[in-house]
Amino acid sequence: MNPDTTTYIYLHTALASVLDVVFSDYRDDYRFIPPNSLITNNYSNLFNTYRNIQNSPKNKNGIDQLKLTNLCFFPSLSDQFSDSIILWRKLKPDVLNEVQSIKIQYQNILEVPDDLKVQVYELNKYLVEYKAFKAEFLDQGRIRIDRNRGELVINGQVYGVDVNSKPILFLDFLIAKGGIVAEYKDIAKQLDLNAYREGDTNFDVKREIQEVKRTLIDKLKVLKVPTKEINVISKKIVSARQRGYRFLNSQ
Repeated sequence: MNPDTTTYIYLHTALASVLDVVFSDYRDDYRFIPPNSLITNNYSNLFNTYRNIQNSPKNKNGIDQLKLTNLCFFPSLSDQFSDSIILWRKLKPDVLNEVQSIKIQYQNILEVPDDLKVQVYELNKYLVEYKAFKAEFLDQGRIRIDRNRGELVINGQVYGVDVNSKPILFLDFLIAKGGIVAEYKDIAKQLDLNAYREGDTNFDVKREIQEVKRTLIDKLKVLKVPTKEINVISKKIVSARQRGYRFLNSQ
């Protein structure tokens, strides 16, 4: 097999893996999570090699015979990302099937330059970190608060909030407890409620904390969070009898 064709096949699988990590898993109401420069720069270098091989007249027949999906529609991981996400949704099934077939058919015969293997290895290493960060941000099925950005994230949808307001502090504190019961008096102390005094019992501040929860639900309505999502959040905040609340991330 022509060395350029071999390299082209290898790069096809490498680029496909990157595209799948970067452009998959977004809902319609998404906020794009851009990969860092280490990923974009490495991708650009590999993509340019891929495109140069594809555009070389001497390789045309060999590449045409492979009948692989043309990945030159994805020259960048950050420009026109909206169009790229939509296009990847359409092409993904065919491309991943091609990758699987390549692994079966060519796994033991693809000889490519060592420097190219190093580039792909480094890129995959960066992708592991990006994938974990992206998954945490999109947070499918969970709710998170980004205090640095002043954002409440619900199933990938972002809402600007005052992270120091009592309702948001209340939600943030419950989430941080990781499913463990937060007692009324501890919540009151964390929120620095006027009603709280050192030595107060759960009973002393119970009503004030319950009011904060009601205020949170009202706040979500003002933010125009869908009613379905508000109901889910409300159900996640579970009362622990006379002790306090806990937040069920697993629901």
